[in-house]
Amino acid sequence: MLTTRRVLLASGLVDELPEIAGLAHGWGVDVLHCPYCHAYEAGDGPFVVLGVHQGSVHQALLLSRWSSRVTLASGGLELGTDDLAALGTRGVRVAAGTIRQVERDGERLLGVRVGDELVPATAVLVSPRPRPRDECLDRLDVRRTEPGLVETDADGCSSLPWLFVAGDAADPRHQLLVAAGDGARVAFALHNRLVHAEAHGHDG
Repeated sequence: MLTTRRVLLASGLVDELPEIAGLAHGWGVDVLHCPYCHAYEAGDGPFVVLGVHQGSVHQALLLSRWSSRVTLASGGLELGTDDLAALGTRGVRVAAGTIRQVERDGERLLGVRVGDELVPATAVLVSPRPRPRDECLDRLDVRRTEPGLVETDADGCSSLPWLFVAGDAADPRHQLLVAAGDGARVAFALHNRLVHAEAHGHDG
């Protein structure tokens, strides 16, 4: 057994993909999540954005900065007048109907089956649901934010004064470099608090 006075949790997150046939097979290859991270390298398309939640509209609008061949597979999304106008302004086509599967010819991506239509694609973009890997905290009475993340102060300290959280475990919007930097930032804060407590003769 190990004992410690402070814990820094930097366990990252898990991307949970929607259950669409064929989607997981291409994850990280031609099934992508971030226009900023992947659009330039993915070429000029055509691209299909999967309408899995309202943020998918914004994802399609962003992607239209890199390609003029973007289709939003609306799935179960309810698109309002403003959404349709914005998509039309940016030249984004909307394919209505149930998203049935991502289709391939061997390893080559063909497109996305929306209703009875195969919408061609060289890459599919989807927003996964980020789930922090913090199951080890389930038995602790630690405060969480509305999305279920551990609530922390500016130094990464949780409602338990000995528990600090950093990186993607604290904020799924981080990317690799930002998450690593956040780990360093919170580690500095943790160490400073520990030294201050020792210097003043308490464990606070």
